[in-house]
Amino acid sequence: MACTANIVVRATPAFSVLAPAPAAAKRLASSSAAAPAPKLAFLCLHGHAQDGEKLRKRTGALRKTLKSLAEFDFVDSPLVLTESEPEKRSWYRFGGFENGNRHFDGVEEALDAVQAAMGRRQYHGVLSFSQGSSVAAFLLAAGRLIRAGLVEPLEPEARALVERVPGAALLKHGVIVSGFVPGDVRMRAVCAAAAEVGGVSDARVAVVYGEADNDVDPRDTEALFTGGLDASCTCRTEVKARMGRLAKPLFVSPHIVRHPGGHLVPSDASSRGALKGWLGDNR
Repeated sequence: MACTANIVVRATPAFSVLAPAPAAAKRLASSSAAAPAPKLAFLCLHGHAQDGEKLRKRTGALRKTLKSLAEFDFVDSPLVLTESEPEKRSWYRFGGFENGNRHFDGVEEALDAVQAAMGRRQYHGVLSFSQGSSVAAFLLAAGRLIRAGLVEPLEPEARALVERVPGAALLKHGVIVSGFVPGDVRMRAVCAAAAEVGGVSDARVAVVYGEADNDVDPRDTEALFTGGLDASCTCRTEVKARMGRLAKPLFVSPHIVRHPGGHLVPSDASSRGALKGWLGDNR
């Protein structure tokens, strides 16, 4: 975001400053009032078995609605699921359990790719879908801890992940679509630490999810802003296994957009209008 500096103007005795003529002053005022606010820049994170191009296509209607407010850049995860299908990527690979905790493989490599993208442009926020939203939740939590100076107390492995993404400190907006708490013990620890200090209260977040989502149970998405995870979750076992649990909410009073659809980025007019209104009020 733009920084504001205090500027001191010193008068020079040898010169006098003339006020503009009334007509010119009116034109200047009109021009100033009509100047649009700068657009927000969003980094976009795709879902599992997708890539940036696929998410770009799936967000076409939404991006058209928000084009006066924001710009969107799409990044690919460096982790390819199969060499024969390079367009199918993942932000992490589901590793095994160690002392009862889930460890994901490839997290460091994926976060390095995200930081490389943030190094090329200053992003104000992140837009994400499904698995990408678990990474976005981590990024927003990391940014909260960085801004608050609370990275050092983290356990070494969790702290090391946060230190890989210093650009997360600049992310003050989030559009989380079909999201969930990451199941990796290190990523989850970062989210839990942010939740314990009041959540990501210094960023503007919208949580979007479908009432008929059969891939990410709506209650798992709601756990991002309610805390906890309902033990009666009915989603597939392998999907539930990648999700984490938090005792307290990560997102505080987010803007909620529920739609009647399933596991998708909504394109209906109601959802798009709700997000446009929210973003227009929170730039």
